[in-house]
Amino acid sequence: MGNFFLFLVLILIIGVLPLSVYLLRSLRESTNGTGPLDEDLTRTGEGAEAIEWWEARRSTFNRSLLASGAVVLLVYYALMRWRVAAFTGEAFQVQPRQVLFLIVIYLIYMGIANLLYNIGVFVEQAQQPASPSAYRHRTFQLIYWVAIAAPFVVVLWKALSPVAR
Repeated sequence: MGNFFLFLVLILIIGVLPLSVYLLRSLRESTNGTGPLDEDLTRTGEGAEAIEWWEARRSTFNRSLLASGAVVLLVYYALMRWRVAAFTGEAFQVQPRQVLFLIVIYLIYMGIANLLYNIGVFVEQAQQPASPSAYRHRTFQLIYWVAIAAPFVVVLWKALSPVAR
C-alpha cells in the first residue's frame, strides 16, 4: 500500500499539480482579459491557427470534465448504496479516504484526458484536412463526448458487474 500511495503522490506532483496550476492560471487570465498564458503556443506561423482554435476550447473541455466528475462521483455512490443495500441489507458507508482517493484518481484521469486532447491538433497538422473547420468541430465533439462518457462507462461497469460472494 505504501508504494502505491507514493506512486499516486508522484503522479500528483509530476502531472496533475502542474496541470491544475496551468488551468487555474488560464482561467484567471481569461477573466482578466490579459495576454495569452503561453506565448509559444500562440506564435504565428504554420499550425498557429489550429493551436489557437484548440486552446480556445480547452477551458470548456476542462470545465465539462470537472462537472462530469462531480456527477460521476454522485452516480457512483448512489449505485453503490443501492448495490450494498440490495445484496447485504446494510447501509453503505461513505469513507472520506475513499472519496479523496476517487477525487485524486479523477484528477489523474483529467490530466490524461488533457494530454489526449492534444491529439486533435497533432492529427490536424499531420493530415492537413481540406476543411479544417469541419474537421475541428467533428474531432472536438468526438474527443469531448468520449472524455465525458468514459468515467460513466467505468462506473456503470463496476456497479453493474456481478457480485462475488
